[in-house]
Amino acid sequence: MINGSQSEHSKVWGTHEALSGHTNDLRLALVEEIGTSPRTTKDVAMKQKHPSEDKQYMKTRKRHIRFATWNVRTLHQEGKLDNLILETTDMKVDIMGVAETRWKGEGYARRDDYIFIHSGGEYHERGVGILIKKEIEKYISGYWTYNDRMMLLKIRAKPFDIAIIQTYAPTSDHADEEIEKYYEDLQQILKQVKTTDILIIMGDMNSKIGKGKYKNIVGQYGLGTRNERGDRLIQFCEENNMVICNTFYQQESRRLYTWKSPGDRKRNQIDFIMIRNRFKNNVMNTKTYPGADINSDHNPVMIKLNIKLKKIDQPTRKEPHIDISALKQSEIQQKYCVEVKNKYECLMTECLEQYRRENPEEKVANKWYYIVL
Repeated sequence: MINGSQSEHSKVWGTHEALSGHTNDLRLALVEEIGTSPRTTKDVAMKQKHPSEDKQYMKTRKRHIRFATWNVRTLHQEGKLDNLILETTDMKVDIMGVAETRWKGEGYARRDDYIFIHSGGEYHERGVGILIKKEIEKYISGYWTYNDRMMLLKIRAKPFDIAIIQTYAPTSDHADEEIEKYYEDLQQILKQVKTTDILIIMGDMNSKIGKGKYKNIVGQYGLGTRNERGDRLIQFCEENNMVICNTFYQQESRRLYTWKSPGDRKRNQIDFIMIRNRFKNNVMNTKTYPGADINSDHNPVMIKLNIKLKKIDQPTRKEPHIDISALKQSEIQQKYCVEVKNKYECLMTECLEQYRRENPEEKVANKWYYIVL
């Protein structure tokens, strides 16, 4: 269960300022529902973007944002992050969720035209992350790295904000108790999401939904046969009014499977992107990219969402105003000069004593010279 302690499985981080501009710090906000202490990290300093870049971005991309998720097997190899960026760029994906990063700890990395936020554990195992195009930085309202299986990103948009959960579910060889613990954690992190948010949950769910329509949750274009883990995923979607996007769009068979066994003997659909039912009409298309190559047995899954981003207004900083009108009075001028002189003499005395202690062999005649310099 999630509680207020700061254990390795209950770290919740967030930002409440945009991640753009060279004067901005990345701030980690308090999550009141879980009760963790606020933490702050500095020196994020995103590169300042030329205004024309943002105008061109909104002009060319309009209201269409591409989301994707991909189990990359590992990013803990030299050049793997660059490989991910290259493939993400080729697919024209704006926000790429990543499963099985195998990066330790939580943090971020800036590379080329992207920022990568990641959430991991103490070891090079599991791990999730989200790769974000630089043009979207200024729309980010916050993020939370919960553990090595799930994280949350929030983006300002119109008419509703977007909440994205990237996740990596336990594989089929894990006990049922671990599966239930996973869904309990996932349910708990949903408490950070508003009921009005466009909620997107995506990742390697390690579940087979199978072919065949089920209520308004599963479309008729699934793949294979449903298993028990698939039943559990459908139960979760039903409880939270979610639909599984990549079962609703007819594609050729090679655009449906997300995983293949060694030797390509079996192909399954176990990676999914889900969205709240009320927003399913905002999804324009979904498909996999079997040609993407990062030395993984998974294919990335993409959805195109019809939505318009909303820029976060930055508060203007007011310079402190110092009232010096009183210094026009001669009496106050004299008092001010005396006060400054006294403090200056005290400071010089302290400096001299410190210099004497640090340089016992130095001649007294030279001490004032060095202090004044």
